[in-house]
Amino acid sequence: MNQSQNYLNASSQGKNQWWRYSIGILLILFFYLILGSIAALVIFLINDHISSIELSDSILLTKKFEAFLKIPSTSAYAVANMPSLFGAIGLLIAVVFVHQRKFNSLVRADRVIKWRRIFTGFLVWWLIGCLFAGIDYLLNPKNYVLSFTQDWFFCLPLALILTPLQTSFEELFFRGYLMQGMALILRNRVALAIINGTLFMLPHLANPELQRGGIIALYYLIFGTALAALAIRDNGLELALGIHAANNLQLLLFNAKDSALPIPSIWQVQVPNPPIIDVILSALMLAAVYYFFFGRSKTSKSS
Repeated sequence: MNQSQNYLNASSQGKNQWWRYSIGILLILFFYLILGSIAALVIFLINDHISSIELSDSILLTKKFEAFLKIPSTSAYAVANMPSLFGAIGLLIAVVFVHQRKFNSLVRADRVIKWRRIFTGFLVWWLIGCLFAGIDYLLNPKNYVLSFTQDWFFCLPLALILTPLQTSFEELFFRGYLMQGMALILRNRVALAIINGTLFMLPHLANPELQRGGIIALYYLIFGTALAALAIRDNGLELALGIHAANNLQLLLFNAKDSALPIPSIWQVQVPNPPIIDVILSALMLAAVYYFFFGRSKTSKSS
């Protein structure tokens, strides 16, 4: 394989000095944390009709904002996604103008995106996830309460747009921008995947799901590491893009009270599984996906 076509070497297509990565990361974080938060707050203020008295009380305003994000609704879901949308803009500016390289090289080094691969990854993960959730529903039907409202219909088209954008930002930033950048100084692929999974886990430690137990952090570590490994193995980001989008869109069917994404769902899980069960199930699902895409060919060759 031509080295320039290797996914991990895509950063060599542009200008990749360390100071450019420093500027790029600061720029992305500025768009994500600052501009994204401002946009989220503006939408919240418009939607919730905050009075001038409440607006002047920062503590009260913060509490109302946090309470707003805990109740699933179309507007709350839109607000929760604002940082990712602005982060994606910052990422685009960093790659194109700071590093002076093609943006789609974050997906594949030859810049020819395999859209069918994205949809296949999405479909496989969606089916496996629904299978596992369906089995749990049959085993614990009383743990699932019908939470469907007409707001679900309003949220559906928005979720089909915002969720892939949100998950794509995370994949392009962590598995694309950061991992390709780290590959400039670290060649060990196993280490790259583990470090990338760790970086992916860190911001998710602020998610409300962590109240179930610290072991939930292991779920994010495994998920991030596995998607990094898939991107390296597949020489492209398409599978990770599809899998991550399917994973988050499944919340339209089943969601928990402490979910980080306040999206209206058809069923609400009253008591989430013990954290260790979620970790084991996610590992099994990821192993099944890896076997589906890469294991079967080895099995057929050896037989």
